Amino acid sequence: RILFLKLIESNLVRFNDDKNLKFLNFKKIPDFDKLSELFFEVLAKEKSTRKKSEFAYLPYLNSSLFEKQSIENTLEISSLSNDLKL
Repeated sequence: RILFLKLIESNLVRFNDDKNLKFLNFKKIPDFDKLSELFFEVLAKEKSTRKKSEFAYLPYLNSSLFEKQSIENTLEISSLSNDLKL
């Protein structure tokens, strides 16, 4: 998912000539809760059904890639600890 989003981000920036469209950074996605919101509340939903968000400019990605998989109902992205280091 992240790799795919990096491609989307680079295309948004390049085709609009606007570096402010970058969204894969700690300012816009500071934790796993925000990442989960991006995946499942923004990218997986048509713009007309989304809640208001700072990601409103991102396109709807009509793809199963951003649909929650059954395992993600048990092991949610947002339940990952934000303070652990690799």
